[in-house]
This record gives sequence, C-alpha cells and structure tokens, in this order.
Amino acid sequence: MENLPLFFTQWMVRALALVAVAGVASLAMRKAGAAVRHAVWIAAAAGMLMLPVLQLTAPELRVPVWIERAAPASDVVIEPLPLEVPEGAVVTSVPPQPQPKPVDYGAILLAVYLAGVALLLARQAASSVKLRRLVREAATVEPDSLAEAAQAVGYTGRLPEIRECGAVRVPFTCGAGEPVIILPADWREWPPVKLFAVLAHETAHVARRDWLTARLAAVNKAVNWWNPAAWWLERHLAAEAEEAVDEMALAAVGDVKQYASAVVDFAIAMQGQRLGSMEATAMARSTKVGRRVERILASNAAGVRSLRRSAVLMIAAAAVPLVVLAASALPEVRHVGPSEQLAPVIQTPAGPEIQRQVTAMLQAPATPEIQRNVTAMLQAGQTQQASPSPEALEAIAKMESVLAKEPMNAVARGVLMNQYRAAGLIEKARQQAWWLVENAPNQPQSVVASVALLNPGPLAADEEGKQRIQTIWRRHAGQYPADPMVQSHAAAVARALNSLFEAESLLQNAVRLAPDNEQILRQLAMLYYSALPEVGAIMASIPEAQAFRAKAVSELETSTDPRLVGLAGEMLAAGRSATVTGNDPEREAAILARLKSRTETAVKYLKRAQSLDPENPRWQTALQRASGEPQIIRIPAPEPGVMRISVGGNVQRAKLKREVRPEYPALAKQARIQGTVRFSVLLATDGTVKNITLLGGHPLLVQAATEAVKQWVFNTTLLNGEPVEVVTEVDLNFTRSGNEDQAQARPTGIPSTSTSPPDDYRIGGGIGVGGGGDGRAEATGEVHRIGGGVSAPVPIHRVQPDFPKGVSPEIQHTLVLLSIVIGKDGSVTSLEPLRGDPAFFENAIAAVKQWKFTPAMKGGEPLPVKANVEVNFRKF
Repeated sequence: MENLPLFFTQWMVRALALVAVAGVASLAMRKAGAAVRHAVWIAAAAGMLMLPVLQLTAPELRVPVWIERAAPASDVVIEPLPLEVPEGAVVTSVPPQPQPKPVDYGAILLAVYLAGVALLLARQAASSVKLRRLVREAATVEPDSLAEAAQAVGYTGRLPEIRECGAVRVPFTCGAGEPVIILPADWREWPPVKLFAVLAHETAHVARRDWLTARLAAVNKAVNWWNPAAWWLERHLAAEAEEAVDEMALAAVGDVKQYASAVVDFAIAMQGQRLGSMEATAMARSTKVGRRVERILASNAAGVRSLRRSAVLMIAAAAVPLVVLAASALPEVRHVGPSEQLAPVIQTPAGPEIQRQVTAMLQAPATPEIQRNVTAMLQAGQTQQASPSPEALEAIAKMESVLAKEPMNAVARGVLMNQYRAAGLIEKARQQAWWLVENAPNQPQSVVASVALLNPGPLAADEEGKQRIQTIWRRHAGQYPADPMVQSHAAAVARALNSLFEAESLLQNAVRLAPDNEQILRQLAMLYYSALPEVGAIMASIPEAQAFRAKAVSELETSTDPRLVGLAGEMLAAGRSATVTGNDPEREAAILARLKSRTETAVKYLKRAQSLDPENPRWQTALQRASGEPQIIRIPAPEPGVMRISVGGNVQRAKLKREVRPEYPALAKQARIQGTVRFSVLLATDGTVKNITLLGGHPLLVQAATEAVKQWVFNTTLLNGEPVEVVTEVDLNFTRSGNEDQAQARPTGIPSTSTSPPDDYRIGGGIGVGGGGDGRAEATGEVHRIGGGVSAPVPIHRVQPDFPKGVSPEIQHTLVLLSIVIGKDGSVTSLEPLRGDPAFFENAIAAVKQWKFTPAMKGGEPLPVKANVEVNFRKF
C-alpha cells in the first residue's frame, strides 16, 4: 500500500507521455485525414487503459539518465586511520528499533480511486439503461433512401434499423452488434437532401463502429478519472470521429452547403440542451459547431471514403511497443564510486580490529539513529562471503525490487548497501554508498555511508575518494545552510575527517537553527567531551588537536547554555567505573587516577549547569549519580574465541527477556528504607547473568536485589554475526510512600526528580524494565507512545490513592492498571482502567488524575503520550 502514491504518479506521467506521443503523431499526420488521426487517438486511449496492468506485469526497463564515476582506486596499500580510543569508550550492540506505524495513506488513496471509478461506471450504466428504454419505446420506420445512403458511404454490411422517437431532437446511432439509428419525430418534414445527408452521416458512424470506440473512451475516462488527459481524450475522440464522418458523408452528398445547413439546424435544435453520455454519435455532438461548419464549407466534397486496413495495421504495430515501453521504462540516476580490484577472498578482520572500527565510527556520528545504523552495518558487513548464499540473494532481490519502485528511498538504499556488503558484493555496496553521500544529505544513512567509505574496511575509499567526500559534504552544507540536519550530518563527516573546528562550526550553526533539538546539542557536547584531557579521544597526531582541546575546555567553562555544559558533565560521569581482568595493581592505580579526574570534572560541569539552570532537577540527579568514589570492577577474562563488549544500561535494559522482581526486605520496609541498588553485570553469550558486581546501594536492599538480578535473562547480543559477552549496568529502585499501605520494590525505568519519597507506581510506554508500552513511537491520532525518540514524561506532582473502605478485609494487596494520556502541558487528560479489582478503580482514578508530569518531548517539542500506570494498594 505504501507504494501506491508512487504507482499512481508513474501511471499519470506515463499516460501523459503516451498522449503527448499520440499528439505528435497526429500532428505529423494532419494531412492524412481525420480517420487516420482518429485511429491514432483510439490507440492512445487503449494504451492508457492497458498501462496499469502492464506497469505491474511488464519487466522494468532501467534507462540511465546520468552516470558519474570517480577516478579508479590506486594500487597503493591504504594504511588505517590512526585512532585513539578513550578509556571509557564502548560500543553498543543495539537491537533493531521498531519503527512508528505510519498512517496507511496508500489504503486511503486506493479507496478514493476506486470510489471515483465506481461513480463514473455507475453513471454510464444508468445512461445505458435510459438509452435501452428509449430505443425500446421508439417506433420502427423505413426511410426509402437508407440503402442509397449506405451505398454512397461504402457500407456493405447489414443495414441498421431505423427508429423514430419524439424525445430526441437530433439523430444519433447506438449499438455495435445490432446498430440502431434514432431519428427525431419530425424527420418526415425534412427536405430529401437533408434526410439523405443524415442517413449517410449516421450510416458512416455504423461503418466506422464509432459507438464502440466512444464506449472505449468512456471506460478509459472512468479508469483514469484522476488524469485530465482521459477527460480531454474522450471529447477529442468524439470531435475527430465527427470530422472523419463528415468527410465520408460529404463525398456521398456532394452538396456542401446543404450538409452544412443540416449541421447548423441540429446545433440550433440542441441549443441549451446536453446530450446524454451514450449519444456519442449524435450529428450535433461537436462543441465547436462554428469551426466544424467552416471546415465543411472549405472542403471540396471529395472526402475520404474509409480507413485502409494497412493504415490500421501500421498504427497498431507502432502503438504496441510504445505502450509497453511507456509502462516499463524507469529513469535511473547512477552515482558510481571509484572502482577497486577485489581480492579473491575477503578476510574477516580480527576481533580487536573490529572493535576499533566500530568505536571509531560511533565516535563520529553522535546521534542515536546514526549509531544504530553504523552498528547494524558493521554487524551485517564484517563477515564477508566468497559467494552470496541463496537466502542473501533472495533478500537482496526483494530490496532491489523496492528500490526499483522507489529509487529515491534512502532507507532502502542503506539496507541494500549493508546487504551487498554482507554478501561480498562490494562494488555494488560502494555504488549505493556513493549515491547516499551524493543525494541524501538530510538522511542519517548518508552519514553511515560516508563513515563506511572513510574508515578502514571493505568499502574504504582511497585518498582521492576521501577528498571527494569532503568536497561533497562542504557543498551540501553550503547548499542547505538553514537545514539543521544537513549541518549536523556534515559535522559528523567533518569529525570523521578530523576537521574538528569545521565540525564545531557546523554544529554551532545547527544548534542555532534548532535550539530545542537535544540530539544535535548532544553531538556538539560529544565533540567537546571527546577533546577533554580527561577523555583523550582526540589523537595527538591530528594537527589541530591541541588547539581544539583548549577551545573545548574554554567553551565548556564559559558557556551560558546549561544543557551543553550539563550534557558534557553527564558524559564524564558515565565513566566512573572501569572493568579489568586479571590483577595488575599499577595499572589499576593509573585507571583510578584517570577516573577520579573524570569525576571531578563531571561534578564541576554539573554544578555549573545547576547554577545556570537551578530549576531543572536533571542536574541534581546527575550530581547524585556522579557522587562517590570511582570503582575498579574485576571480572573474569573471556574464554578463548569469545568477544566481550560494553553496552549502556538504558540500551541493554530494552533487551530484557525475563525479569524477576525483588521482594522488598521486611527489615528495610520496617525501617522505611528506600533507594537504588546498582550493579555491574557480565552477561554470558546466551544472555544469562554470568557475573554480578555491586556498585552501590543500601545494605538492607542489596541481598534481595542481587537474588533477583541473578535470575534475569536478556536477549543475545550479536557482533559480527556472533554472540558476545556484554558488560552493562543495572539499577533497581526500591520505593515506598509515606503511607505504609502503599509500599513495593520493583525496577523502574523512570527517574524520579522529586525530593519527596516516590509513590508506589510504575509507568509504562516502552521505557525501562517492564514498561507498559510497546516501545514504538506509534501515533494513535495525535497521541504518541513513549520510545522511538519520544522521551518519557517525568512525574513532578503525585497524589497518593487511599485504600478504599468497605472492601473485604481479606484483601491485603491488589494492583490496578490504568491507561492514561498525558497532555502537552503534563496533565492527565484521560484515564481508563485496564486491569484490577473494580472496587479500587475509583480511588486509583481519583488520585492519578491529579498527577502532574513534565511533558514528553520529541525534537524539542512537547507531545501528548499514552502510557500505562500501575497503582499498588497494600496493607501491612
């Protein structure tokens, strides 16, 4: 369904091209007679009817309209770009994110189209019924001059039946197998010359089967009702048919003035009246009677008696291939990258090399969407095959079919690039990469393709190709100075090319254009963060590295934007621990010194952000996370042949498959203790918990949290197509309210920003562990779901529900699940109970409807979101 708009667009363009070709042919044959031109337009109408079927069934004919190929790659060995990976740098294996379900515009378009076709066909059917009734009620008559008129126009078939009807004003012909000529009731009063002219005219219509071709034009108009060419073609075919018949009838009558007089008489009789749609051969059908009479008077009555069979065959022979060509031809723009000689077998890089490449790629494009694309590309493409498998070829063929119908689809080209690369079709993958670089600057796939061409790997470009990429992106940035996405994408490529100041300038411009877009601001913060001495991600070999390091420190210490400073602080605070294998005290001491330096700088930046924006609880929360001493986490070394990567806690949490919730310890409950227990967790290749290390938490809560997390199971994480061990962090929040009737312990995905104790609730919507939504930013009308770029609303005011009176004393604990909508202003706009004891619904709704949230955000704009809230009622 999603391809229907493109299908209809191609159909219209092809139909217009077909009509244009028929117009040129008709113009070239203007001296050949109206019968020949009429045949050309009949072929055009038939071709328009055949187009949609041929468009679906005929093999596509790709017609390249532009091909560009860069200079071929040199034979020199390309050295990998030197990379300096920071101590805290990790690569995440991100599962594919579900895409928001779009509105099915294709289904709507198809319904509108079919409704139009049905309406026009119904009108034709109604006219046909009316005409049949009129013919049935008309009386049969036998004019004496019918046989003579038929012979005069060269008609040798069965003579048509003649009927008279008082309801008509002009003569016309209907029917194909058994044609009938309908005459007005006053036909006996006509002069013999006029009657002969009329009979000759209508018999000529019968001989030419014009009623049948008029039906063809009417059906074509119904099928192509949305195309103006179909409406014009129906009228033009009728006019050409009248001209062709005039030529034949004039040759039979011989008296030009008498024939013209008859045409004028019928035009006067029809003044102010409309002919029915089935009266296609009426003698006064032409809407330009004056021009028609002038043409008749200017003729010499020689006429053209009939269309030769050879002319019909010639027109058909020319029309068939033209129609097939119009239905199958597709323009193709090819942007071909530099060719390279492929090695017979492409070797799989070693594990550390893969991780260096992944880390380098993820450092350049900072937005999560680009990171996911790069990671997916590397997972799909690091293992190369000497020959593609049948499954890979089938998947490639399906994607090529999609791309053939949507040649400008950047997402499809990105997927196809990865598929080609995984199948070892490197040159084809490179072609797609260069197309993306050239043609899709506002799409994240263009950055993914640029990084693939710039970094070591199968798609790596030579030095000339890298220079070309830089030139292209500078051109994009210059052509789209007001597009923040193009500016941020150009900055990501500039960073990958080590043009640090250029990347900064582009990002600053993007931030000015989209000040509320946190992803772009995060990209700028990441650029500064990577330059800090505590991180050391920028290599000393880059000529401008030292100068940019000083600039980054200066910007973060003097900036008045709390978000920029705070984001950098959050990034630094995220690296307060380091995992090591083995026991090396000197190495651990050096790592601890670096971690302390990072933590001190993180606290400094977060305090500055808090001073610039004291009303924002985010920075206070980040300061709390940054507090405490850095830690060295000792984990066992991986088994031989097993790779290990680090994954962020928020990312890994989304892959949780089996969750065991902790029981709130009785002593902690009695002492009214609540808080967060944090672990560093090592996951085995099958997703089970292999090792768990405590990072922080109250001693009374640790044991219950540990026993629960040990039983958790995650989906397997793949890198290079192989399962890997994962090091991640897990937080468990134990929360209780001031009312002992409401206390529980469970993991939650929403950070509390209130200084008061959190209430006993859980909000879902695709966030955190056990979220209630489906994780997609799926719009339901104007209401969205949390996830997929839509941030979670944060509760800022909550009213605790009361345990209802009058319920059975045996009920000590129950849960109520509510579906709520949180508006743009953070208020709860609607509530609906989903599950629980109905006796508790009223109290749960009364409390939750008074809650207030910070609104959900996407791209800096507040959005109404739908989520599930679980309210816990418990007595102790």
